[in-house]
Amino acid sequence: MGECNYYLRGHWPTPEAAAEAAPKVEAFLKSLAAAEQAWLESRSGSDLALVLDDHPGVLEALGMERPEAESDGLHLAGDLSGPYGAPGYQFLVDARDIKVSAEVWHMASWEALARALRVTFGAEASGWLSEDNAEVDYFDLVDMERAETEPPDPPEAPASADQPAGP
Repeated sequence: MGECNYYLRGHWPTPEAAAEAAPKVEAFLKSLAAAEQAWLESRSGSDLALVLDDHPGVLEALGMERPEAESDGLHLAGDLSGPYGAPGYQFLVDARDIKVSAEVWHMASWEALARALRVTFGAEASGWLSEDNAEVDYFDLVDMERAETEPPDPPEAPASADQPAGP
């Protein structure tokens, strides 16, 4: 299964509210990534319930029901874990927004993550998209600088031989 870029954005009422929510959101994402990684590493016989017990609050924050032990259902965010225990996502607080991006499995849904930003962490609005479902021409997103609308003044003509230079 391939991967593609996913983008999540939450919008808070004030920059201070976003800054206050940021450590909680990032701690949640780290816990989610760790739960997914533990589940991926133990799928060959480990009880999903034990994995979830080691990461309390993940399903509650996402507003999800606990899957059956044998379930293949911990594809919560498409694997946010990175190599060597580092987060596999980028996290940015930008004024009133918290932005998260990651390269995750094709066709993952971040709807539960977007809902968690609103319901659990107090965002007034949130949403997500991926390259899979975005009908975007990325060239349309490139910032373009316009040429000056007024032509520049023509350069001064050099002094001719019969005119003295200067005033």
